Amino acid sequence: METKRFVVFTGLWPEDTAPKSLPKKKPEDFVVCADSGYILCSLAGIKPDAVIGDFDSLPAGIVREIESLGIECIVHPIEKDDTDTMLCVKYGLAKGFDNFLIVGGIGGDFGHTMANIQTLSFLKDMGCAAEIVTEKERLFMADGGMSGISDEAKPAAASTFSGRPGAKFSLISYTERCSGVSIENAKYGLSGAVLTQSYPVGVRNEFMNTEPVVVTVHSGRLLIVTDK
Repeated sequence: METKRFVVFTGLWPEDTAPKSLPKKKPEDFVVCADSGYILCSLAGIKPDAVIGDFDSLPAGIVREIESLGIECIVHPIEKDDTDTMLCVKYGLAKGFDNFLIVGGIGGDFGHTMANIQTLSFLKDMGCAAEIVTEKERLFMADGGMSGISDEAKPAAASTFSGRPGAKFSLISYTERCSGVSIENAKYGLSGAVLTQSYPVGVRNEFMNTEPVVVTVHSGRLLIVTDK
């Protein structure tokens, strides 16, 4: 049985025009919007279960529309510690979800883009499956093996993902250091490499065929970005 998914529509989308390929809602999905993410959600033809945020970026007419549709509105103060996306994520965690999809979240305001990537890392800390999808990209994170033992003794953690032949993917060390990084079935392979936070050596690798790429890492946390 498929795990129920908590979907967050955000107000950030990397295209100036209307999005062409928004995710389809599954019957079991619980959908919320981070403030102006409601507009993106509406473009997808989806009625969300809730809209959460400080409502500082939604026109009054849109707010009235949300209320008229009977959608739950959870309003927070403008001056707060959490971003609207993080408020949505914490709402989902409180409801017991452990599978998160953030729609958008990349582009526009760079500070919020980085904050949403940090939110992805936060969900990894919480033991959740999580990814960000945009018009062109998919972002997720992969952790290494057990901590507290030497790098050489750590069991490697593997991630597999697919893409169309010729499409690109990047591995970025999200922690200061990722050790024992290997890549199989890609144009540029690696075996037991070390990636660091300050040197972008893993950018723009390429899918060779329809077989999945296999990435393993012994320690550290990788941010993986793939073309859609």
